[in-house]
Amino acid sequence: MFTPLTSVALSAVPRTRSASASGILNTVWQVGGSLGIAVGQTFLTDRSAVRLSDAASSVVLSRTVVAQTFEQIAARYSPAIAHALLARPTALFATVQAYGDTFFFAALVMAVGIPAALFLPGRHPKVRPGQRSAARAATNRRTSSPLE
Repeated sequence: MFTPLTSVALSAVPRTRSASASGILNTVWQVGGSLGIAVGQTFLTDRSAVRLSDAASSVVLSRTVVAQTFEQIAARYSPAIAHALLARPTALFATVQAYGDTFFFAALVMAVGIPAALFLPGRHPKVRPGQRSAARAATNRRTSSPLE
């Protein structure tokens, strides 16, 4: 996916500046990727804490189902093992919900970002139908190798 995006991004850059433009493009991608990962991880960490708190508040011994399950496990093993066996699925459930929240957040960012990117002002002048061959010729001159 990066190769076509790189080609499109660098297609309007003059050959004399292609090395600088490529370096800038790669730097922007690296920094943008790092910032995206940092924001995503921060959101995931926050949602994990919230979801674990919510899930843990529902697993209380005052609920009949939880109390019965706890008593059955504690009678067979020990109260410590019963706590651990009730905590594990609660934590897994909270983690799955937190990842779901994070993927939804990422989809929302993409749903807003992609249309916004499509409306960024372009630097290319509008080409009328009669000017297309001249524009193609100029592009071919710019992209052709001097060895050809």
